[in-house]
Amino acid sequence: MGYLSRYQELAVIIERRFPGAEVTGSVGRAGAFEIQINGRLVFSKFETGGFPREKDVLSQVKNTHDGKPLMKIQECEDNCTVV
Repeated sequence: MGYLSRYQELAVIIERRFPGAEVTGSVGRAGAFEIQINGRLVFSKFETGGFPREKDVLSQVKNTHDGKPLMKIQECEDNCTVV
């Protein structure tokens, strides 16, 4: 499915909001969209059936930036469909 554009949009938003943040991406298994922060999985499209809300991702990046614990993102965008 080509999730490159979603990744790129999210990467730009994170880098603008948190200068100095290193955002990297890689191609993984088909249909996957996962987010790791400092090596810890915080979101999986396989688990939620959709994509993360931007505000939830930014919240977890901020927690890391502020030295607070990470929480796994369990919800997806309003238009997500779980199959």
